[in-house]
Amino acid sequence: MESYYNTVQDATGHAVNGATVTVYDSLGAVADIYTYAGVPQANPFASGLNRSEGEIEFAAANGMYDIKVVNGAETDWLRHVTLVDLAEMGDLTVEALTSNGIDDNATGERLQLADTLLTLGTAGAGYPVAHAAADQHLEVNGGSASGNGGAVRVYGGSHATKAGDIEILSGGNVLCQWDENTGDLIISTGTGTKTEAVRVYSGGAIGVAGGVLSGGPVAADDNTSSIAVYGGNTVNAGGGLVAYGGAHATLAGDVVLQSGANAFAEWDESAGSLTLSTGTGAKTAAITVDASQVVSFAATPSVGGSDVLIASDIGTTVQAYDATYLVDADIGTTVQAYDATYLVDADIGTTVQAYDATYLVDADIGTTVQAYDATYLVAADIGTTVQAYDATYLVAADIGTTVQAYDADTAKLDQAANFTAGLQSAGTTVATGAGTTGGAGSAGAGNQYIELTIGGVTYKLLHDGTV
Repeated sequence: MESYYNTVQDATGHAVNGATVTVYDSLGAVADIYTYAGVPQANPFASGLNRSEGEIEFAAANGMYDIKVVNGAETDWLRHVTLVDLAEMGDLTVEALTSNGIDDNATGERLQLADTLLTLGTAGAGYPVAHAAADQHLEVNGGSASGNGGAVRVYGGSHATKAGDIEILSGGNVLCQWDENTGDLIISTGTGTKTEAVRVYSGGAIGVAGGVLSGGPVAADDNTSSIAVYGGNTVNAGGGLVAYGGAHATLAGDVVLQSGANAFAEWDESAGSLTLSTGTGAKTAAITVDASQVVSFAATPSVGGSDVLIASDIGTTVQAYDATYLVDADIGTTVQAYDATYLVDADIGTTVQAYDATYLVDADIGTTVQAYDATYLVAADIGTTVQAYDATYLVAADIGTTVQAYDADTAKLDQAANFTAGLQSAGTTVATGAGTTGGAGSAGAGNQYIELTIGGVTYKLLHDGTV
């Protein structure tokens, strides 16, 4: 009974656990299989059954077998797998064996056996080792069985799933794989089950697991070509950077940043200019900075929705420089620095009186209004050096209205009367003083009297009261 080992892998070389494996004998019947220890084993069984490394492990009697592997919707066959246990075949007889080796056709030694060395071929010529079938594989293993130690596995050109592939394994786990179907070289790392670390794609692009390259510069092997780094899993997939060699035929020294296949930043070394482009999908040039640091915009630039000034605006929409205009350095020197207590336009009509031509200004003083004179009355004098206003006090306007205007002929109670004519009422004399002494009608010494005319009748009032 001979043991068998293989590994189920997906298209990226990762081990697949849980695929259904069925072993058929040469007649197409489900074969009797065993563990390496000789214990009967279920058939079919799941890959990775023992170590979860996608392994196919079983032992069976000498013979030819077909192995079917079903992984989801994908079915693969390993045809004509021959198991031979030499210990069960008895003695091996080899003809034409000499002390130096085997000469298979009498033209030269082809195989030499020593205690610790197997030598193939002859000097000056290659010596291929080939499988009898093109749809199988050959394996050179450093251990006592397949999957035990380091190994190299090469697949036939018509293998069902890995035609033309080459694998380097450790303990049945692929650490380096050439995928002839995609043209990719895959390097995996880790203890036990390996994890893909680096993939070199058929186009020359390098994919790095985790996106990290370290340890020194990355450079192309030809100064006339370019080198590119992409964030996706193939050329022009995701964000990318393309750097051109210094001797490139058309883009020497140029650098391009792109999203997909569309450049959004381009450095042109020959022109010394940088172009920035925007847009989804295909990009449109937006800003160009030339070798003289002049910036050109494809459209009017703006910040936060507001237009940004450019050179062509100077002298048109904005004031050109003029040394007589104020600048920051003038503040606090030739012009007053800002002071919250100083008046500004917003104060006019609110905290200060707005201009009115009828209001007094400095020029009015001494012309249209009295200039200051310490001898003139001011508000502070009222109630101190001058009488404060009192409605009961007489003023000039009262004379001749509410009080008698001055008249020298007016009789006064505290003054001796000296009438020069008779007292009259409505043009009629009501009293006169004759001032005579004696005469008719005398009524005692002095006979002074006053004449009173009442109702057209004249009465004489003597000094003793006699009428």
